[in-house]
Formats: sequence, C-alpha cells, structure tokens
Amino acid sequence: MSAQSLQPTKALSVIEFSDADIPFPSGVATGNPSSLSINQLIDTSVNFQELNFKVNDVVYNVTDNTAAMITAISGSTLTLNADIFVSTSDVYKVFPSGQNQGCLVHISTATASDVIRCDIKTAAGDLIEGIHLSQGYHPIQLLNIYNTSSTSGDPVKIVAFW
Repeated sequence: MSAQSLQPTKALSVIEFSDADIPFPSGVATGNPSSLSINQLIDTSVNFQELNFKVNDVVYNVTDNTAAMITAISGSTLTLNADIFVSTSDVYKVFPSGQNQGCLVHISTATASDVIRCDIKTAAGDLIEGIHLSQGYHPIQLLNIYNTSSTSGDPVKIVAFW
C-alpha cells in the first residue's frame, strides 16, 4: 500500500484575519511605512498602483502580527479597513487576494498537550465554527483559519503550506 506524500513548496506564517482568506505568498511587496496616517500604509518608495495591487488585497504588519484589507489605492498610499501601523519601523507585506486555492496548515502552541479551538473555511467555501484540532499538520484544504484559542491560553502559531 502506498502512502500519500505531501511536499509543499510555499509557506507563510499566518496572521489570523477573519475579513479575508489566507493570502498566497506570491507577488508580495514588502517594506516599511515612510510616514504614518490613520488606516493607511504610506510608502513613498513604492507605487502600489504600478504593482497592480487592488481593493481587497491583504496587508500584513509582520512586526505587530496584525492584518487589514485594502479599501482604496492612490500611488504610494493604501487605505486600509483597520489602523495597523504604529511606527515607521514596522515591516509590512502586501499580498494579492484570491490566489489561495486551498492550503494545508500546521498549528502549534508552547504547550504540547494543547487542543486548539478554531473556525475554518474549507477550499470549497464551507464554514465550520468551533472545531477542535490537535496540534500538528492538518491536510485539510483551507482558505482560512481564525478565532483560534488553546486550552492552555498559549498563543497559537499557524503556518500555511502550498
């Protein structure tokens, strides 16, 4: 009997965000804000329009582990649905939306015996709320995983694989 072998080639440390699906890590812009304004990402070294980013694309603040969606674009300024930048030393990543056709996830916490409660959205669009998963690798094709909590209260780490 043969065993299934999964060999992902892409990975992303996931920032939980229920407003948008987990972004596929391609076509990414990265940098630091050049100035701060409420609900905006401003980087004068980049023209986001020329990079073809669009409304509903996803922005991660990887320094603070926060995320937002783009609501408007004007040259080097992205208007966001949340205020996620507090410092010009914050590191951002901008991802095009709609490219995740389903990823596999690994979930973990600092406590090995933890069980993680979460909501998931499958690749078929099914929403399952309040599911309990053990730590480890889950070969379920997902678009999103969010509202996580662990039995110990430890922070939950999620890595997506494609």
